[in-house]
Amino acid sequence: GVFAPRPSTGPHKLRE
Repeated sequence: GVFAPRPSTGPHKLRE
């Protein structure tokens, strides 16, 4: 996915 499924992942994992 383009965005993390949940905010807990943080902006460093925006790209999936």
